[in-house]
Parts: sequence; structure tokens; C-alpha cells
Amino acid sequence: LGQFAASLIRSVRKTLGEKLGEAVIRDVEPLAWQKKFDQAVDLHGKGRLAGAQLLYQQVVEARPGHFDALHRLGIIAYHAKEPEEAVELIDKAIQINPDNPECYSNRGLALHDLGRWDDALASYDLAIKLRPDFAKAYYNRGTTLQVLKRMEEALACYEKAIRIKPDYADAHLQTAFCRLRLGEFARGWEGYEWRWKCETFSSFLRSFEQPLWLGNESLSGKIILL
Repeated sequence: LGQFAASLIRSVRKTLGEKLGEAVIRDVEPLAWQKKFDQAVDLHGKGRLAGAQLLYQQVVEARPGHFDALHRLGIIAYHAKEPEEAVELIDKAIQINPDNPECYSNRGLALHDLGRWDDALASYDLAIKLRPDFAKAYYNRGTTLQVLKRMEEALACYEKAIRIKPDYADAHLQTAFCRLRLGEFARGWEGYEWRWKCETFSSFLRSFEQPLWLGNESLSGKIILL
């Protein structure tokens, strides 16, 4: 009886130990994968996309329904010029959370790159429906409409984005492009000055002590620096 009791105690201890171990793993594992995700977000923000992508993939392998990791993998695929993969990943994220406007806007960008213009516009529309003050979605919609040479509609989208976000430099610049293409040269060239506040033009900006010439003053007897 003594030997049997000792064996039973060892068996109970082993079973309890396994169960307790599983419980500890279940408690710790979500924290571990959350840490990986946080590290991925940090790398993503610093532009280290390869490292971020690897960590996001590890999170998805452990948590196939991780919405943010799937969405962010889609964004990385888009920036890597892989729009088909981007659409596939973002669609998976949308299946998990169909009410996130960022997903539809980013999906629209990938569809735009695939030349699926109508699908891109429909995706932007869904984003705007979910978030009516989504300036970026209006901007993206305007970009697709410009490609389709629907300038008046594109201009309306950019102007809406500016009403939502008055200092939206890129939207101001695209508004200028639309006006120039529509023959509104005075307002178009005036708006073109917004380019100096856009990140893509910042490296071309030069600082002179002399004031900027905007064409309103005579250059007679003066020197213009180009």
C-alpha cells in the first residue's frame, strides 16, 4: 500500500506539474508575442521593413487571427511593390475586422497599383463611409481620379481633404496640379508653392537671404538666383 500511495502521489504531482506548466505557458505566451509585435511596430516606424516583416510573420504564425500584424504585413507588401500580396493580406485583416477604415484606404492603394481603378475607388469610398473625416482616403481617391483624367472630381477630393486638414501640403500641391491641367493657371501656379512644404521636395529647398520672387515684382536692375 505504501509503494502504491507513493506511485499515486508521483503521478498526481506529474499531472499537476504539466497542467500548471501549460497554464504558465498560456499566461506568458501572449505577452511574448505582444512584445514581438511591439518590436515590429518600432522597426516599422524606423523604416526597417525587413526586420518588421519577419517579426509580424512570426506573430501571425502564432496568432493567425492577429488583425494588426496582417494589416501591417499588407502595408509592407505594398511598399515593396507587391500589390497582389498586399491586397491578399489586407483582405485577411478585413475579414477579422471589417470596420477599420485604414484597411480599406490601404487596400485602395494596392488596387490602384494593380490598375483596378474602380475597385480602388470603391475601397476608398468604404473607408470614407466608416470615417467621413478621413483626409488621407480623400487624397488617395483624388490620386486615382487623376490617373483616370477625371480632374474636376479629383480636385473636389483634394479640396475636401484640405477642409479636413488645412495644412495638408501634399493635397494642396495636387490641387495645384489639377488646376493647372484644367487651365486655371493663376491659382495653379500659386498653389504650386506648397511643394516646398512637401517631403518629396524638401531636399530641393535652398535658403537665400534674398526674398523669394513670385512674379509680382519687376526684375529690372535686379539679379535672380535660380
